[in-house]
Amino acid sequence: MLMLIPDKSALIWRQLIMGEREYRFKLVPASMMLSRLIRSVQSDNSEANIQRCIDELHHFFNHYHVVLSKDIQILFGSQTEHSPVATTTSASLLQQRNFSSHAPLR
Repeated sequence: MLMLIPDKSALIWRQLIMGEREYRFKLVPASMMLSRLIRSVQSDNSEANIQRCIDELHHFFNHYHVVLSKDIQILFGSQTEHSPVATTTSASLLQQRNFSSHAPLR
């Protein structure tokens, strides 16, 4: 499965950290991070801080793309500028390890 995460320059990142686009994440730490970044931008709305917050949120999404897959699909499903992030499914892990899903456990 290939998850698509928009490039940092995509408008959605700015909308999220500016609080212009509301979204409730399935993963609580993601909601907490976004809330912290929104507060940071509210207290310092300089372009440098906005970019730092976008960088941090983008990095978070790339690092935790596996557990954020449902949120990524909902938030970015219709975006056009994407950076591909490969995710490994259970089936592909089994194939990589030469296991069959029907093989007996030892």
